[in-house]
Amino acid sequence: MNDNVLSYYNNLRPEMAAFINGTPQRILEIGCGAGRFRDNFKDGIEYWGIEPCSSAAALAASSLTHVLNGAYDDVSAQIPDRHFDLIVCNDVIEHMPDPKSFLRNVREKLCDNGAMIVSVPNVRNAVTLFELLIKGDFQYVDAGVLDYTHLHLFTKKSFARMAEESRWHVELCRPLPPMPFKPIKNLILNCIKLFIPEIKSMQIAFRLRKCP
Repeated sequence: MNDNVLSYYNNLRPEMAAFINGTPQRILEIGCGAGRFRDNFKDGIEYWGIEPCSSAAALAASSLTHVLNGAYDDVSAQIPDRHFDLIVCNDVIEHMPDPKSFLRNVREKLCDNGAMIVSVPNVRNAVTLFELLIKGDFQYVDAGVLDYTHLHLFTKKSFARMAEESRWHVELCRPLPPMPFKPIKNLILNCIKLFIPEIKSMQIAFRLRKCP
């Protein structure tokens, strides 16, 4: 595993840790990478991880309670129902063939008073909109919102609608930390941000609760 790939799988994601509410004791992380998000929690908890990359899953196994190597659909039968009080999905739903089916299925893994935190790419960002509206073009790339492995693109509204249609309540939603821009662009975007709060952010994060 080269340094760039290792860095990707070792991301601590402190900006997503800010969405954790309370002190969950039984956690399921889908797309756990090398298991670094576990460092945001105290010792003594039960922490499950699902990771398709076998080398990353092997690293995660040294720090997580249980690690399942595979895609969610392939291993979901091995995950207990109504067991977890927190589910973590950092940058994974956009890679899934059928995200709505996933959202419906994963509800069954969460206890009634639990929560799920999610981050998804925000296609309504300044860079992508500039490419579309000014240049009339876009190009898939190796990383970012238009990563060629992304099967789905989302706006804040489109993801919230999909979640609600899948019987989730959006408890919290906000753009993740903004991208850096040069001063003049930053000034212009700050004006646009009054109407499009997520215009400067590549990702949007949510905290979801199960609907009855």
